[in-house]
Amino acid sequence: MASSYVDSNPSLSFDFINKHPLLQKLITWYQQVGTENKDNENKHGFLKHFIDTIANNFTKSSNNLPYSDTIKNFALSLYILGGKLTYEFIRLNLPGSLPSLTMLNTLISNLNSKISEAEFRFDQLQKHFDDYNVQYAFGSEDTTGIIKKIKYDSTTNTFNGFPTPPDHGVPIKEYYQTNSFDTLKLGFNSIDKSSLLNVHMIQPVQSINQSIIPSPFLLSAYGIDNTATANDILQRWWYIFNQCLQRNIRIIGFSTDADAKYLRAMRLMSDPTHLVTKWRNRLLSSTAELCLGNQFILISHLHDIINNETYSKLDRGLTKSDINPKDRQNFSSCLKLTSADLFKILNDDVNTRGTLIYLQMLKMIILAYVEKKTTIAERMLGVWYFSVEYGLHGSNSKHLIQRKLQKTLNNESDNNLVFPVHHKHRNDRQSSFTQSQSEIDQIDIERIITEAYHEAMDMLDGLEILNLLKKKRVLSLELLSEYVFKQLNSTSKMYDYSSQLSNIDGGEFEIADDDEDETTDDLNIDDDNNDSFSSNDDYSDDDEKDDTRDLINTAKKRLYCNESL
Repeated sequence: MASSYVDSNPSLSFDFINKHPLLQKLITWYQQVGTENKDNENKHGFLKHFIDTIANNFTKSSNNLPYSDTIKNFALSLYILGGKLTYEFIRLNLPGSLPSLTMLNTLISNLNSKISEAEFRFDQLQKHFDDYNVQYAFGSEDTTGIIKKIKYDSTTNTFNGFPTPPDHGVPIKEYYQTNSFDTLKLGFNSIDKSSLLNVHMIQPVQSINQSIIPSPFLLSAYGIDNTATANDILQRWWYIFNQCLQRNIRIIGFSTDADAKYLRAMRLMSDPTHLVTKWRNRLLSSTAELCLGNQFILISHLHDIINNETYSKLDRGLTKSDINPKDRQNFSSCLKLTSADLFKILNDDVNTRGTLIYLQMLKMIILAYVEKKTTIAERMLGVWYFSVEYGLHGSNSKHLIQRKLQKTLNNESDNNLVFPVHHKHRNDRQSSFTQSQSEIDQIDIERIITEAYHEAMDMLDGLEILNLLKKKRVLSLELLSEYVFKQLNSTSKMYDYSSQLSNIDGGEFEIADDDEDETTDDLNIDDDNNDSFSSNDDYSDDDEKDDTRDLINTAKKRLYCNESL
């Protein structure tokens, strides 16, 4: 190869090549690549293209240097990942290798990927989902610190960089617009610049037949000043959920970091351990009157077992401290209330069936939400069983990189760019998640639901509940599911307690005590109140909190009830 090129270029002699080690190594490398198979040759496709571009542009005028699409994509990726200074540093020290910033900005404009501040791109999100043929997704929201700076956007006649005010939690698009210099001057003097950038990302959930994870989508970005409340966040998530639902996109959850305002917004359900102790502590209440059908649920049943000399401590596995713990958050005492020995004793007495079922439901909560060794099938069975039983009685740049990375993973052309890939996203990785996903796919969901339903029916046998359900024609699984769905759908509403909670301090974030005031609604099958499920709606526990805590807890229980699945 070298001799033929030398023959056609007399000025290029062997002596000249020998004087330049770089030329020797390049010739040797090109010869080596040329003898490799196609797969190995494709690994060096971009590098060959990059060297050719630099060599070709050396011999041309510095004005309007030509660049292929591969080089343009590389330049755009480098600019996004490294920033303006990094890009300029490499471009100046490798002349002819990369296009100018002017050309780069033109490329970005031609991609039609510019995002206006506070714009939620739901229509583009729908197209993104249609391209991947997916329907379910997780939403995420987070903030990052930015340099305080005001910029003018000529396309929207808007000044960006001020904190975007929310309207019911949703940022107002193009809020800072003015044609008056005095108004602009007043804004600079009276309004603080944004110190944080709030970003919303949507991560599609891959379907069973997809081998790769779909790329995330940048939904919106805007400047904030960290004054948003948990109420603002909830309203914003509600807005995103409904807008996506209108486009046949189902948001199945929101993910954030541990910022206090996000945790407050997520506080619609207690953590699993607290859920267990909450269920146990309701039984310990001296004022609560719990009934299940024609059976009472009483702590005195457990006192009688402890005081009964017929049963030893080994027989019952229970002590007085377990049913009257000083620490109301003691989890180990909850486990003792779910022992098989205690269940056997309660089952032998027909008058303690209500208490037995109540404690069996406690065990289901532990198996479904706390126990780590529970299999997926058993966990789902526990969740459905408890539900049936309980229901019966009561930023732009990174987005472009993700798109290019996705195309790279799906396309095996000669000049592909290679991006760093997180180990969780590698195609050759066989993780425990993949194995557990396969297990989930093999589960017969309907069988589990049916099994949970029949177990609940067997447990309630003899409590007059089944007779009442049969009388009201809602005993079968289908009719019962339809009835419960209608009840939940009719009562699932969105309440705005922002005016009541606006003056509440950081104590709102604290987990409420188990002795807080609570109310329980009856399951009213009809208007005649002929229902076997009953509770005392007016009780309050011994350690009742003050009015402020009561207001917070009431709002916590009723704030933004999500619509029924």
